[in-house]
Amino acid sequence: MFNLGMGEITVILILILLFVGPKKLPDLASGLGRAIRQIRKTTADVKNEIVGIARERGMEAKIESLQDFGSSACAPWLMRQLERAVEARGVRVRRLPSGAGHDGMAIKAIADIAMLFVRCKGGVSHNPAESITEEDAAVGAAVLFDFIHEFKPVSA
Repeated sequence: MFNLGMGEITVILILILLFVGPKKLPDLASGLGRAIRQIRKTTADVKNEIVGIARERGMEAKIESLQDFGSSACAPWLMRQLERAVEARGVRVRRLPSGAGHDGMAIKAIADIAMLFVRCKGGVSHNPAESITEEDAAVGAAVLFDFIHEFKPVSA
């Protein structure tokens, strides 16, 4: 559904454990499941309504989802911490807009998010041709480690 790779899932799970804690995970999973079911139900209801209206008018409706351009904004307080971790590794911070909403949309409903982009060969991402060097993977892992190590929860 969200086209996530194993690495992305691992990072998301680590961040969930950091932000939510293991005691709240069952409630979190339950809430996320309810939200996804509601989104699917609402989408199906809208499609059924369109088909019904078309039928009433003697027409046929064909509904095809071609692309979902949804995205989720990253939390500034998390991005500041992530940017500090990037700078600590001697890498210039670059702020990139992302249409890769699927990475954060599942979590955004229940928690703030931040995204770390790792340089890809030719800028190709979310594609079978995507590849990164060992050096870039190591820098990304080091930045993530620093982010987790220096993490400061948002004040309540």
